[in-house]
Amino acid sequence: VFGRENVDDSQDRKRSRTNKIKSYSAPFRVDAIKRHNREMHPAKWNEYQQLSGADKKRFFESQVSRKISSSMISNTSIECRQFQIDKDIVEKSWTTCFVAEEDDDINQTLEAMGFDPIDDDADNVSHYQATIPNYLQFLSVIKFVGAGLSFRQVSQVMGDMKESLGLHQVGNVTRRKVTRLLFNIHLCACPMYESQTGDNMTALTCRLLDALCIDWKKKLIAVTTDGAPNMTGCHVGMVTQLQRLSKPGFYRVWCAAHQLDLLVQRGLSSMFDEKFVHVIQGVTGYLRRQNI
Repeated sequence: VFGRENVDDSQDRKRSRTNKIKSYSAPFRVDAIKRHNREMHPAKWNEYQQLSGADKKRFFESQVSRKISSSMISNTSIECRQFQIDKDIVEKSWTTCFVAEEDDDINQTLEAMGFDPIDDDADNVSHYQATIPNYLQFLSVIKFVGAGLSFRQVSQVMGDMKESLGLHQVGNVTRRKVTRLLFNIHLCACPMYESQTGDNMTALTCRLLDALCIDWKKKLIAVTTDGAPNMTGCHVGMVTQLQRLSKPGFYRVWCAAHQLDLLVQRGLSSMFDEKFVHVIQGVTGYLRRQNI
């Protein structure tokens, strides 16, 4: 929090100082924390000892807020960033998966989405350029989504981070803006407008992977899905068809969370029969009648 202090203890030390930042983990030992602060941060420790109880709480809060804010801004530029994206990735994936077939002017649609075509010497599109106006905001959203947060949760976390840490550079992030921030670099989800049959999902997945990596069939080693028939069916399930296209040794993984959800539903359905509900109602009524 405070950084290193210049303490002249070279005569007493047997080893040279390291550049590692001290951190603590459970079980926390108060004596070790006090000893570290007395030896490594004597000036700040003496300043802290002179404060009252309320001032001691505010002392660390102000230091942490200032340090986190300055560190994040110094390590991540908030300036505009531009990314060069391969032409096939943009045109094949977006025109087959995200752009409506009746859209006559594909180039105009891509430009409206934020893809600027870059021409070569022959005036042919060589690649596309995507512009990120606020890179700090973009990187924060990507990390939160990658950690498993939903778009709504990301919007809430970004607002809390801006308020509590004073990071006004991240700007305002709504749920709708999260979707716009993710469209041009990261593949998080692929919308499907057709019937969700095994054949349709396989065709869409293959078109998308063909645009991203032409030899994906040699590199695909596993697929994780739920246990729906259109996913795991032995004849036309999407996983079954992808397994036929892939190399030997392909792994089929049934999502553990989905399996647990099915087990819990099955267990609750068998437990909550009419007799069980009657007993619970009786116990609840008895407790409510007591003068506790």
